[in-house]
Parts: sequence; C-alpha cells; structure tokens
Amino acid sequence: MRADRLRGFILPTSLLVLTLLTVMLTAAFVLVSAEWRSTDNAMAGTRALALAQAGMQTYFATNRSLTPTNTTDSLRITYTGGYTDVVARKMILATSGVTTWVVKATGTTVDPLLVGQVTARRVIGRMALLYPAALPARAAMVALNGINANGATGNNPVDGGDNNGSIYSCTAPGWPGADTSALAVPRPGYYTAATASPLPAGEGVESLATRAALFDSTHIDWATILSGSFTPDYSQSGGTLWYPAPSSGTNWEVGYVTGNVTIPGYAGFPIGYAQQGVLIVTGNVTMANNAHWDGIIIAGGTLQGVTSTSQFLVHGMVVTGLNCYNVAGACSVPKNQLWRDDGPGSGNWHSVKWSWCWAHIGIATLAAMAPTKNTFIDNWAAY
Repeated sequence: MRADRLRGFILPTSLLVLTLLTVMLTAAFVLVSAEWRSTDNAMAGTRALALAQAGMQTYFATNRSLTPTNTTDSLRITYTGGYTDVVARKMILATSGVTTWVVKATGTTVDPLLVGQVTARRVIGRMALLYPAALPARAAMVALNGINANGATGNNPVDGGDNNGSIYSCTAPGWPGADTSALAVPRPGYYTAATASPLPAGEGVESLATRAALFDSTHIDWATILSGSFTPDYSQSGGTLWYPAPSSGTNWEVGYVTGNVTIPGYAGFPIGYAQQGVLIVTGNVTMANNAHWDGIIIAGGTLQGVTSTSQFLVHGMVVTGLNCYNVAGACSVPKNQLWRDDGPGSGNWHSVKWSWCWAHIGIATLAAMAPTKNTFIDNWAAY
C-alpha cells in the first residue's frame, strides 16, 4: 500500500523544479537585458553629451568669417559614431559693434550596426560674443618700409581701383567708395630705382609724416602677434608655402609663417590659380614667377618677386615692414621691390591690385566668437 502511494511523486517534483529554474533563468535574462539596455542608453546619452560639447568647442575654434550684419550661422560636424549640429543666432547688437549670440549644439549618436539609427541626442547651449575684425583697409598696399618701383617708366605697380570681376569669382560691392588709395607709406617712402627719388604726386600715393603714424593707422598689434598670443588656422617655419592649395574655393583661413616664405607660382596664371586667405609672415614674402594670392598679406619684412621682373599678383591688400614699427630711426627692413612697367608679356600690369571683395573677406576672417562665462546650459530642450 505504501509503495503505491509514492508512485508518480518524482516526475511532478522534477517538472516543478524545472519550471522554477526556467522562470528564474528567464527572469535573470530579462534583468540582464534591462541592465544592459539601461547601461547602453546611459552610455549613448553620455556620448551624445560629449559630441555636443566637442562640436561646440570645434565651432568656436573654427573660423566662420561672421560679421555684425550676419544673423544666423549653422555647421554640422561629423564624428565617428555620430555628429553634431551647431546653430548660432544673433541676439543683441551692441553699439560697440560687438554682438551677442546664442549657440546651440545638438550631439547625436548613431547605431554602428544600423546605419542612420539614432541612439541618443543631447542639446547644450551657450552665450557668446562676436568680436568684429579691426583691420582698416587704408590702401591696397601699406608699406612701413616704403617701396622701390623698378623701371623708370610704366604703370604704378600698385593699383587702388576696385578690381573685382567675374574672372575672379568675386561680386563687386555695388556702391560708391569701393576704391582706395593705391599706396600708403611714411614720408618719403616711394622711389623709382632708376632715379632714387620720390615719384610725382597723382599716382594714388598717400604719405604720412612718420612711420609710427602709419603703423597706428593699421590697428595691427604686431608685438602681440610676435609674442605668440595668436592662434592661426595653420602655421609653418619658413620655406615654400605648402598650404592652402590654389583655387581652394570658400576655404578662407589665417596662416602664420615664422621667418621668410616663398609663395609658389602655378601654370594658368593669373586666372583661377590663386591661393587665398590671410597670410601673416614674420619675415620676407617672396613671390615666385606666376604666383597669385587673393586676400591679405601681412609681413614683418618685404614683399618682392623672386627676380626683379617676376610676374606675380596680390589681389586684395598688403601690409609690409612691420618689423620696423617701433624703430625711431631708419628702418632696417629693405624697401619692397616691385616692377614699375606695363608688365612682362602683358599690358597694364600691377603687382598689387586692390579688391574690395577679397580684402573684406580676409578682414571678416579675422573676426572671433568667444563664449561668455557662466552661460552654459545643459539639456537645452528642457528649457
């Protein structure tokens, strides 16, 4: 009787134990999956915040060439595993020309296995001030060291008439006053190599009484630049300029060269083969034959061709001789050597041509946007 009552007990018990183990194992899998998903979401959110912060810092470090007349700006920055959309809007226009902006950065992370699948977004914001560039366009060429116009006859090697045109892919400003003086020098500072005497009036030459007065009119803090308190977009130590590439489109950057530099020439000169931007050189600038620069060149030393008859073009604005800005006596920087002629192989030649477009694009490149303290906002979308 007792053995009959115990029959069938082991099987139900085994099924019950297996069921309990299955439920416990399933619950463990669900718990682990939930923890993994929670951790993954937290990591995605943290990565999105990091992308937003990195994008905002990259935006502030990027030269956007903004002016006080701009009202909005946007930029997408792509990273491994996501991207950041930065949107800036002007909020306040101050009487000093410094404008207040609000900058919002949205960091987005994407699934590496599912292309385009967004895993997290984080939005941050910050107030910033846009400081406009303060570089007056006094003349096509401002030469603290003066110039020698080689050749007894011919055209002024510097042209102050506005030289915008379709062949330079630059739209003229469309209002009067775009022209400027051809040349600004300390008195006396404009000579012909043949006669070693100042050229006559009427050639667009503006002579200031002293070198100090001419330097003050440039608004360039040369001592600060030489001390290293200046962050360019690219830099190199002398030699042949390796960047930017010619015909680089909308890529306008500020370059800094310590020592002397040679700007190379290109076939197809002068149309369509120009390097461009703002170039700051502590020494001399030598233009190779068929060299072409669109924008602004600022040099501590001289501007000259690789030979006395080199054919080159600077289309925009030039400032030279800044290494003599604080020298009371004679300037040790030699005069710029430009060719005063109708040009080797072509008529109506000028080595330096004023261009309102290229000069003012270069000036706008020097503008800077700086974030203001104690204005950082995390999780912008919640406000």
